[in-house]
Amino acid sequence: MKYFINIILFLSILLISTGCAGKKEIKIENEDSNVEVIPEKIIKEIKHVNHNPFYPLKDKIEDLEFKINELNAQILEYESSLIAPSINSEILKLVKTPKIEHEIIINNGTIIQGKIIQENSDYLIIQTRIGQLKIEKSQISSIKEMEPLKANIIFNEMTIEEKISKTNLKFSGSLVNNGSRRGDFIRVIYYLWENDTSPALVDSIFISGNTVKFDNGVISDTSLDPGDTGNFSISINLPDTLNISYWTKEIKYDMFE
Repeated sequence: MKYFINIILFLSILLISTGCAGKKEIKIENEDSNVEVIPEKIIKEIKHVNHNPFYPLKDKIEDLEFKINELNAQILEYESSLIAPSINSEILKLVKTPKIEHEIIINNGTIIQGKIIQENSDYLIIQTRIGQLKIEKSQISSIKEMEPLKANIIFNEMTIEEKISKTNLKFSGSLVNNGSRRGDFIRVIYYLWENDTSPALVDSIFISGNTVKFDNGVISDTSLDPGDTGNFSISINLPDTLNISYWTKEIKYDMFE
């Protein structure tokens, strides 16, 4: 009996010591290091603290995509500005191109256009748009003088309309540039004649054509490139003192680089 009581007491003491040990911090020491191991139960009790995020999460995915595309466009614009140099009208004025006055055909069929600036019995030197070329005459098949480039503005007679009254004349129609160069500031002039040899009345109007910005900054819409067509319309009031018998018309224009 006494032996049985001792066993119960021993088991009770063992259970009490085991319960007390569960409440204490358990440390496992290693011979090689002093690492302290925290029980899993204590780790689960650590609460996560949610701080403010570094990037605002209020923006939607669409907003982020828009910002990325906008940044990409700015990068492309910056790169293009580095690659493409800006050339203004002042720089273009310094670049002088020679007038084409001669066309030289080489024996192999090559055509060279430019201006002959020097010639002797053996060779000639021609100024081209890419520089001077020295050509042996034995290599030349033929030399032809070229007509200078110029505009040729004419009336399109099939489109001319004339409205006549006692107090007013109205003319309208179109013009075409059949030349090889642009015509600028094109103007249609009408001369009204009586029976004598001097015009009784003169009136003019600029056509409606292509818009061109010139080197001096002037912008005009009265130009025609080769092959292009422009229109005009003019109204002339007649004084009672004039007795108009007939009228004539002409075109005046300039040519600028």
